[in-house]
Amino acid sequence: MNTVKYFRIPISNAIRMSRAISTTARAVTFPKYGEPDEIANVISYNIGDKIGPNEVLVKTLAATINPSDINQIQGVYPSRPVWTKEINGEELTIGGNEGVFEVVEVGSDVKDYKKGDWTLPGVLAFGTWRSHALVDASKLSPPLGLNGVVSPLQIVTSNINPVSAYQMLKEYVELKPGDWVIQNGGNSAVGRAVIQLAKLWGYKTISVVRSRPDIDELIAELKGLGADVVLTEEQAASREYEEEFRKLVGPDAQIKLALNCVGGKSATSLTNKLSVNGHHVTYGAMSKQPVTIGAGPFIFKNITFHGYWLSARAQADPVGRNKALKEILGLVAQGKLQAAPALEHKISADKTDAENTEIARKVFKDYSKGFSNKKHVFQFQ
Repeated sequence: MNTVKYFRIPISNAIRMSRAISTTARAVTFPKYGEPDEIANVISYNIGDKIGPNEVLVKTLAATINPSDINQIQGVYPSRPVWTKEINGEELTIGGNEGVFEVVEVGSDVKDYKKGDWTLPGVLAFGTWRSHALVDASKLSPPLGLNGVVSPLQIVTSNINPVSAYQMLKEYVELKPGDWVIQNGGNSAVGRAVIQLAKLWGYKTISVVRSRPDIDELIAELKGLGADVVLTEEQAASREYEEEFRKLVGPDAQIKLALNCVGGKSATSLTNKLSVNGHHVTYGAMSKQPVTIGAGPFIFKNITFHGYWLSARAQADPVGRNKALKEILGLVAQGKLQAAPALEHKISADKTDAENTEIARKVFKDYSKGFSNKKHVFQFQ
């Protein structure tokens, strides 16, 4: 395993006009690949004694937990964690890719940031699950300019999932008002954003969710966001339910786009519902089952299949990604788009590392159970 160091620029390059700082940080760390609820450790450490001329010291206002974060720690995600020995002398990585930060101090040569600015990670595998970070300014996105307009929770829950929903609805097929979109994971953060954006733009949605004891409450909640039809996985897969399904959407419904984050049989159900010349986009694999496609969709329905990965899109087209984010946050500020509800988990300076480690591991354990309608968010105090 290669050690990659990016938390501090080399001291030899930072001597010029460096200033003294003293900050104790706390981070949710991992010593190896594995299950986060088994190997997570919260570590307190001194972030350094000087800030270099091109560095920025930020504190974390909120940092989300996403499925890709978990997969990254498990070692099954294309984007690998950054490993370092600079925290406690042992090789480890800090988890998290999505967060919003406040600038605490800037180096003497930094011109684009000032104290109090809010900003986002500008690179993959940033390691957002920490209270503070001292990084080169190039590792950060441009200042948001949204202090007081939207909350940190609204920003951090909009940065990945709603942007993904925005791009998938816009980029694969030209949808017109009245066209249908079908998706699984309908109660996920992406799914909720799809429902709301589709409603704003005049599209109709079919959202597939897993069965659960409170299914009626969930259906009511999603319809409150603007969902037109909500089905369970069993209903979506059932041939016996097909007649009822056609009554719900209408015999002439044009289901042009399917969004799949589950895989396996659930993905097959979406494909079967698509109209001729439809497009099927896979952006996740929560079931860890492959997407299996028969010959029929290709031959008789001319279905086109795509893969979507926001991280690659953001690197290839950062301007497009930032445009989508600004539009999303504008809708949030206007009250036209609800950010995903958040479940906050506090990592506190008042607790020992052992106590905070117990909190973090429980968070990951609960997260692995699924069925949560809320976005899990770390906050550091």
